[in-house]
Amino acid sequence: MDYMTIDGIKVPLEGEKNILSLIRKAGIDIPTFCYHSDLSIYGACRMCMVEDDRGKMFASCSEQPRAGMVIHTNTKKLQQYRKLIIELLLSTHCRDCTTCTKNGMCELQSLAYRVGVHSVRFENKKEELPIDMSSNCIVRDPNKCILCGDCVRTCAENQGIGAIDFAHRGSKMQIMPAFGKNICDTDCVGCGQCAVVCPTAAISIRTNVTEVWDAIEDGFKRLLKPSIETEFANLSKEQADKEAIRIFVKNLEQLLMAAPLGQKRVLALDPGFRTGCKVVCLDAEGNLLHNEAIYPHPPKN
Repeated sequence: MDYMTIDGIKVPLEGEKNILSLIRKAGIDIPTFCYHSDLSIYGACRMCMVEDDRGKMFASCSEQPRAGMVIHTNTKKLQQYRKLIIELLLSTHCRDCTTCTKNGMCELQSLAYRVGVHSVRFENKKEELPIDMSSNCIVRDPNKCILCGDCVRTCAENQGIGAIDFAHRGSKMQIMPAFGKNICDTDCVGCGQCAVVCPTAAISIRTNVTEVWDAIEDGFKRLLKPSIETEFANLSKEQADKEAIRIFVKNLEQLLMAAPLGQKRVLALDPGFRTGCKVVCLDAEGNLLHNEAIYPHPPKN
């Protein structure tokens, strides 16, 4: 059997399509932005660069393994190279991390900590671009895009839609719908797979937290208060509370179930909560996205 040597470890060649697969098979963690095993090879982020025994550097995701190769994944030269890449990405990146929806889960943020980027030497001269909130499913923020192309390939190769692609050249390059359209004016089906593979918050799932709270508050004022004052006047307080919660949950479920398929839906369940209800978020296929108990403030009499 043929072998490669990676960081001093002999790794057998078993038909892997690239060196990156062998590195991961050896249990070595090497950073990537643009590599996904179910997508075509792009090789744009250059984070997976390795160095051979002659000092040559190359991207491990796009290099085929050969018997007898000796490579290193974490030399001083590679460490400095990756740190410079992260610093350059951050120099043109919106850095409002504390309020970002991906704070704590952002791959760019994690790698910046990992490679030791504590400051950015380069001035950001990139023009701030408008955020596209036209879709009911996703939010597209081009100011946080690192041009890894994951969303483009996922939309075209996995979903067969091709709603977004690269536009312009050089420093003006963007990922966007054709002709500068809003995402709602494309063939986007709202599957959210682009947001799943996005390493930053350039594409994120749209949340409707404010709208839901407004609907809940309005639901209590419209449904509970008149009922308690009129229909439940002859009931005990405990019976009135139970009946009011039952009606509230029923009406809220109808209100929030009205979203069409392809958008995130919210179901109000479990009327056992005395001061609120349980909210379950599903995607278009009915898969569970999130579930939590919410407690709106009851109206004042």
